[in-house]
Amino acid sequence: MVQAQSPVRIFLDVDGVLNSYPVPEPRFKREKRRAVHAWNYELHYRPHIVQLMERFVRRRYAQLVWLSTWSRLCTEEIEPKLGFTRRYAVEAMPDSSFNYYADDPHTWWKAKAVEKFLRDNPDDRAIWIDDDLVHTTTLEHFTTLFGDRLLMIAPEYSTGLTEAHFKQMRRFTPPAPRTPHRTTPAGLGTSGSHAGAAGPTGPAGPSGTAAASPAGASIPAGPDPESPAGTAQNNPYSLTPRPRKLRL
Repeated sequence: MVQAQSPVRIFLDVDGVLNSYPVPEPRFKREKRRAVHAWNYELHYRPHIVQLMERFVRRRYAQLVWLSTWSRLCTEEIEPKLGFTRRYAVEAMPDSSFNYYADDPHTWWKAKAVEKFLRDNPDDRAIWIDDDLVHTTTLEHFTTLFGDRLLMIAPEYSTGLTEAHFKQMRRFTPPAPRTPHRTTPAGLGTSGSHAGAAGPTGPAGPSGTAAASPAGASIPAGPDPESPAGTAQNNPYSLTPRPRKLRL
């Protein structure tokens, strides 16, 4: 793959992508999920997926930008609560429309942000990950305008981003150059991510789907993916076959 002039920009949503609350047992344990409170809501997420995403932007020629109704709370709440080790730029939500117009690419604030980026940067490419990318009108609009310059990924809300999605992303992106590149894209500094940004409001949660847990309710700790149960797999003398790691 020919190296692009600029990194592929990843527009990343939160609810339905990283958070799939509520995830019932026994799937919660089987998927090694954890539960955390961020702002006023409970999130069920997979630490492994967060780690894969950060590894991806280190090893591939890509830059991550939050595109979520959590808006500025992505850096204030989502990154620290979900265990991100870096700080990423935010495409701030300009109003309180949330995802009400996901079926209208001319009105939906996320669609307008992605379209503006691709129009302003005609040589660049992007990956857009959002569970609301299921509306035919929106999909056809972007496919017609940008073709293979834009990879759109719509995870199922109940499962979120999976390892299979990372394989798609890997095929779409070149490896990172040997010289380090900026984590925060030029023109999308953290100061711009806070000014005039609308935070999540209302009883339905930031995306209109995740519900708040009752006051005082305890959060299940969730399994620890680094527990001693995995020790044998790391032992070079163990006869147990090691699982194949996802290649990024």
